[in-house]
Amino acid sequence: MTSHDTHFYKLVYYRSDATSYPFVWWPKSLPICSTCGRILVEDVKRIELRIYRTGRHGFVEALLNDEFWPIFRDDVVRLWLDCGFTGFFTRPVHIVGWAKKRRPIPDQLPAYHALFVTGRARDTRAAVVGRCEGCGLERSDVVARDGMRVDTASWNGSDFLSMSGTKRLDVCTRRVAEATLRAGYRQIAFVRAEQWRTWDERASLAEEQQYYITQAEDL
Repeated sequence: MTSHDTHFYKLVYYRSDATSYPFVWWPKSLPICSTCGRILVEDVKRIELRIYRTGRHGFVEALLNDEFWPIFRDDVVRLWLDCGFTGFFTRPVHIVGWAKKRRPIPDQLPAYHALFVTGRARDTRAAVVGRCEGCGLERSDVVARDGMRVDTASWNGSDFLSMSGTKRLDVCTRRVAEATLRAGYRQIAFVRAEQWRTWDERASLAEEQQYYITQAEDL
């Protein structure tokens, strides 16, 4: 199998201006790799977050946060589990208050889960130029704004993949994208992995959205 036989996608957590969505903060005392200084979100056993804003869209499918970690609402995670998708596990998120206000937590706040990826693959163009001895983070010579091309020879067959040696989500398989879009979620979109961030870094949101796939038929 070659990388052209299987399509991979980058999951986009929101379809419009990010400031109109809820945003939460992680604690300031997160564990840090003593070797490279990377914040080790994957080592946090109990995830307690504080609300910075609620946004006009309400508590939608993904919960934006200051660590840019993938956090999804319970019904999204249950869909993926029911579909039998592989390459991830989750930990529950606990909303414990507000970041800068003293006020009650919103009523009927949906349950969220942080997603941690166990699936692995490399970029076809990547040459690993270093690895942190403390946390295993790989450094490669791939240009960040040049898409992602999954080397299926290094792919372990999982539906959710990290390409950085960590548990952070990088790409997912077509069947994840298709099931998620067919479920009718209105804020999640997908971009073909090879097109991810290939647009001009000065592009407007409208120009960036031209790459967003919001209908399963367009995958």
